[in-house]
Amino acid sequence: MARTTTTKRTRRRVTEAMKNKAAENKAVANALLESYAALLTTDPGELDLFCAMAASIGIKNDPTDETSEGYSPKNLMLLAAQRRPISHCGSFQYWLTQGRCVKSGEKGMVTFRRAGRKKDDSDQDDKKASERTLGEITVPPKVRWFVRGGTFDVRQTRPIETCLFCGTTPVSADDTTTECPATCEAFALRPGSAIDPGAALTLAEEIVAAGEDEDDL
Repeated sequence: MARTTTTKRTRRRVTEAMKNKAAENKAVANALLESYAALLTTDPGELDLFCAMAASIGIKNDPTDETSEGYSPKNLMLLAAQRRPISHCGSFQYWLTQGRCVKSGEKGMVTFRRAGRKKDDSDQDDKKASERTLGEITVPPKVRWFVRGGTFDVRQTRPIETCLFCGTTPVSADDTTTECPATCEAFALRPGSAIDPGAALTLAEEIVAAGEDEDDL
């Protein structure tokens, strides 16, 4: 009877340089977030645009839920801080499932992601007790975060074959230059659950007040 062997995976060693780079990326992301949040508190037009973009992308109130689409309110603000307008965001692999691919040279936007182990059922009561609700927006309790890239807006993609919205088709499998026109419906804001401007404004004010100490959000 043949023996079955298993390969033990080794964890990558985290060096001091890697920690420093992560801290630098986090600081840059926090600065972008705070700057955009400040803009939302002073520009009603920008606040309305953010709410429309957030509704189009989809809001996810539980940052630990990896099964549902959308982004947390804070991540929606961080994405908008890096690129505007945005209407439909996803990972590199997600866009492949949609018949599109990320265009060459495009840089992924960063988002805050939960670090550490996932909470089990016994943690749910503590989690619910520490959550806060701002209108329709649920602000998660204090958590530890790190920054990771890999999120792309639909405007950073092109059709692999025929676009389902405008019919744009690459001339060959090797064609990497054919793109949808700016008027393509793939780029339009999608209908979604309305985001309460008052709740978004309150969250933006809290981000500004917290400054760089994003763990207090």
